[in-house]
Amino acid sequence: MNELFLFHWLSWLLIIVVYFFMQHRVKYLFLVLLCSFILTITIDITIFEQMTMSLAYILLSLSSLIFLSRFQLSFYRYVVMVTITTAYIALLLWHKLMPVWFVIHAYLLIPIIVTLLTVILIEPYVLQIAVTTFTLTFGQFMYCIILFSYSLTGALFTYSFFIMFYISMVCLFIYYLIRTSFVAYRTRYLSY
Repeated sequence: MNELFLFHWLSWLLIIVVYFFMQHRVKYLFLVLLCSFILTITIDITIFEQMTMSLAYILLSLSSLIFLSRFQLSFYRYVVMVTITTAYIALLLWHKLMPVWFVIHAYLLIPIIVTLLTVILIEPYVLQIAVTTFTLTFGQFMYCIILFSYSLTGALFTYSFFIMFYISMVCLFIYYLIRTSFVAYRTRYLSY
């Protein structure tokens, strides 16, 4: 599978979805600008001898921290973020050690599982976006540290991370559309 093509295609898809199908607020404009910066910035920075980090990854992780800091987080939400991060790291390690995926490719399975965990455990849609962004970036960082500790080459900028990030955001948007459509249908046709 050509990762570069899939990365650019999903980037533009997410920019179009956010720009044309969501309400124009400052948060969504911020998300569009963030996606367009990630699409254009692919400069790698060498941290150690074997580890490289992308400028787009740094921008995404800093913006996820800023976006998450706008919410008041309870102990429950911290536990949920640790749970989702641990699940993401475990799925990445499982894919690294045993790359046999019988049903779905890892590009789809990992984001779907992360999205399902987020949707089940966290309620407001904007907080779901913030938590998913933070857990994916922090989970990728911890995954690369684990790989580096075993003397494996770790790159914090891989197209596969951004592909999984974009698929997670698209899955969250699809869930939001289905949920709002169901609520609108229920209030319009099923209310007495």
